[in-house]
Amino acid sequence: MKAPIHGTAVEMLTFCTQREPNTHTWTWKYRAPTIGAPHLKICILLSLLCTATPTLAANWIVDSNGLGNFATIQAAIDAAADGDRIEVNWGHYQGNGASVINTQGKGLTLDAPFGASVWGAGQQTCIVCDSQEMADTIISGFIFHAGDGGNDRGGGIHLDGSSPTFIDCDIRECEADLGGGLRASNSNASFTNCTFENNTATRGGGLHLTQFTGEITDCTIESNEADSAGAGIWCHDSTFAMMCTTITMNTTADGPGGGFFCEQACPTITGCEFSDNTAGVDGGSASCKGGGIYCGQDSCPSITDTSIATNTAWMGGGLQSDWSSAMLSTCVVIANNGVHGGGGLSISGGDLSMVDSAVVSNESSAGSGGGISIHQQSTAIIARTMIQLNSTPVFGGGLLLDDADATIENCDIRNNSAFRGGGVRLFNEDRSVLEGCALTGNMATHGGGVSCDSNPTSMLAACQFSDNTASADYSAFDAGQDVPGPTLSDNRFCANGLDSVGGTLVALGGNARADLNGSDGVDVVDLILLVTNWGDPMSTNTIDVDLDGAITIQDLLVMLQSWGQCTVASTDIEYLTATARDGMEQADPIHFEIDSDAWSAQHNFDEFSAILQADQNGGSMQAPHGTSDGSWPQLRVTVTLTEASTTLQLEGYVEIPATSAVRFTVKRLRDCGDVTHLNASLGNANDGPDEYSGTLENLPPGTYEFRLSGMLYANGVPGHSIGISWTYD
Repeated sequence: MKAPIHGTAVEMLTFCTQREPNTHTWTWKYRAPTIGAPHLKICILLSLLCTATPTLAANWIVDSNGLGNFATIQAAIDAAADGDRIEVNWGHYQGNGASVINTQGKGLTLDAPFGASVWGAGQQTCIVCDSQEMADTIISGFIFHAGDGGNDRGGGIHLDGSSPTFIDCDIRECEADLGGGLRASNSNASFTNCTFENNTATRGGGLHLTQFTGEITDCTIESNEADSAGAGIWCHDSTFAMMCTTITMNTTADGPGGGFFCEQACPTITGCEFSDNTAGVDGGSASCKGGGIYCGQDSCPSITDTSIATNTAWMGGGLQSDWSSAMLSTCVVIANNGVHGGGGLSISGGDLSMVDSAVVSNESSAGSGGGISIHQQSTAIIARTMIQLNSTPVFGGGLLLDDADATIENCDIRNNSAFRGGGVRLFNEDRSVLEGCALTGNMATHGGGVSCDSNPTSMLAACQFSDNTASADYSAFDAGQDVPGPTLSDNRFCANGLDSVGGTLVALGGNARADLNGSDGVDVVDLILLVTNWGDPMSTNTIDVDLDGAITIQDLLVMLQSWGQCTVASTDIEYLTATARDGMEQADPIHFEIDSDAWSAQHNFDEFSAILQADQNGGSMQAPHGTSDGSWPQLRVTVTLTEASTTLQLEGYVEIPATSAVRFTVKRLRDCGDVTHLNASLGNANDGPDEYSGTLENLPPGTYEFRLSGMLYANGVPGHSIGISWTYD
């Protein structure tokens, strides 16, 4: 055990070694003295079970070693009535029949304050609620493991016509045909701070939702698999809210929606993260769309303050919308790959509204639309959005508009690359409007800023082109040779090099390409070029200042009006929120990996005690204990910072005589729950102390929870310990 911090207050909390039936459940709260630090508050919460005089028959204890009222959870439920509380001690619980647990429609609280494993043994659903349970049926603190629902039920949790409340539960390594982790039908259930991990199904590896109207808050949906659709979440005919939830590393074998699949559904998604999800193993087939999110026919998701990052699919790496209406606001779509089109987003035959967002560093490695692809008569409004650093070897590095009716307003389209249309590609009778946009630093072989082909009737108005390049022709704007061509009005061109605009276009006036030699200024060299080529019809494409198809006195007047430095200012991008900027820059320092093997089995404690000590510079919490076979300890410390902290040094450790698996978790608590997860595995400690340590920097004010938990295999040797310590500036 590590030495305590000297000179500070010490509080000892001890579990009673004898437990009698009908005990009270107490919560003790320790508050450290604020020694010279009025901005810091430190609390520790531990649920304690101590012998008490029986007063209420409504409190039940379940203990797998026979130290409570019942040895099985189902036996306690059978005996309980509405309003009762059933507390389940550490242990490994099984059952008989189609499920391990069935709550039988009772409004009771089923709580495992320090974790209890409900094991389906690969044959049963872990828990079933199918008798009109409501929100007063509360299930908290459980690990639902190795459930199998077959064709009829979800593997971990099955809800049918019921709406219970789930808090702090882990659902892992369960399977079913529909809903490996959860299958919910006609339900208004809520899930808070739950984890769905390593579950499998044909559809809905993590969650399968039909007519679901509940809430999913502060959950993690990770490493689930589905054969055909919706590896993380599959939903149909549902209108529900999902907040502050992470959907990551989920994979479909050969189908859409690696992270999330919705069809005829209208979920509201706020403050979530979709990352590292894949639709289609090894690239999959053409049906493998929407690596992060797939929106099927007649869906209408509303997505706000959400990051869609590093997802992969055949098409629509970040998001694919087919014949649906998707709304995105203050979102970040970054580093996704839609192999055959729509690296960031792909919209096919539907509607898109996207405002105040960022589409950055996406790729279509073998298709068109590196950042966004809008096609098949789709309609779209994209406003005040950054489209930057996206790429494709084909058409439309930043944006592909193919037979679309889109309005692109006040967007910053910058540093994208493609073969044709480094910034934007207008194609196939496209009818879109680009207005008030800045196209800067885009690159292509043809049409560095914008490229047109196949009779687009698009309009570009009040846009600014600067520093675009093309290795073959028309660095800023390639209008193509089709008639009618695109329409230009009140656009400005600067520093795009010689021969920056060409092709068949309709100029309505107000255009200015006075910087003829692309030198980032209008000077005497440009004047000489104009005068020298006056009246030469072969020079119209390169010398025509106002782009009206003729070199006249009007070109001279426009040049004189533009005399001097002509660098085009970027569009105002202050509309981007801090959330969007953080996501774009991947600047979140609060992230470590989780050990997927950290949670294993559980056994009962013989005795347990915890020591807390803290001052204004830091603190520690230690727990020595003995056990006959194994134990499942869990320590939690909550720290509130009311002023910003420069650094937070964290350390979790375990000191044991034999191999164990332990997980150390730190979460920042926000208004809607645990948004930012900082997880670190202590791994498998072997014959001695093992520890994790790490530093978090530039922490904003907020509340943080430190949690150390895991399975300690003692092999009959007592005396091992676990602990948490922290220091901060």
